[in-house]
Amino acid sequence: MSDRKPFKPEIIRGSGGGGGFDLSQFKPNVGKVLWPIIVVLFVFWLLRGGPAYTVAPGEEGLVLTFGRYTRTTEPGFHFKLPWPIQTVEFADIGEVKRLEVGFRSISTSGSTSYSTFQNDPSLMSEAQMLTGDENVVNCSMSVQFRVKNSREYLFNFYPGEVESMLIAVAEAALRQAVGDHPINDVLTTGKFEIMGEIKVKMQELADLTGAGVTIEDVFLQDVQPPKQVEEAFRDVASAREERE
Repeated sequence: MSDRKPFKPEIIRGSGGGGGFDLSQFKPNVGKVLWPIIVVLFVFWLLRGGPAYTVAPGEEGLVLTFGRYTRTTEPGFHFKLPWPIQTVEFADIGEVKRLEVGFRSISTSGSTSYSTFQNDPSLMSEAQMLTGDENVVNCSMSVQFRVKNSREYLFNFYPGEVESMLIAVAEAALRQAVGDHPINDVLTTGKFEIMGEIKVKMQELADLTGAGVTIEDVFLQDVQPPKQVEEAFRDVASAREERE
């Protein structure tokens, strides 16, 4: 026979009015802990992935079903199937966006300063090009564009890639247009014609790549001959004006 004493639950739970301690006193109230968490998660789901969403003015909402495009919705209040079945991506079609070639605008504390090819040598690779009569000229240009097809703009490229592609397109179109004209046209009376050619070429290339944008305006900001020959060009221009 073993001398081991039998286990007595009353040692833990207590018996009658005797000693011991009751483990049930330390049982956590699961409901009080879980309900606030459930409520917070539900509100987050309702706001971020619930059955309702709002498209702001100047935007379009693109509904995806299991990650695949389903439809485009206009500004206003709309319903969809809840996450994870359907999600919504938003595209700003009202904002006019801007690209810069040969210069950069820098906004700090409510003011804007500019870095150009004249004070930043790193921009010279964008700005310097050959004219049709094989003269060197430095150009800076700004381009304004707007989203016209939000589906193409959002889904044909990764975020930020459309802008990078359009900068490359703008630089290529600028070089082609400048290369089709003599330097006198580039520096003086031919600027408007050149800007029109750049706009048409950029739109063609943007449509070809499926960027989903409209080129609104093109502006030649600054067009100058290199500093080494700038004085000579001024003398030639002055002499031509005197003859006329």
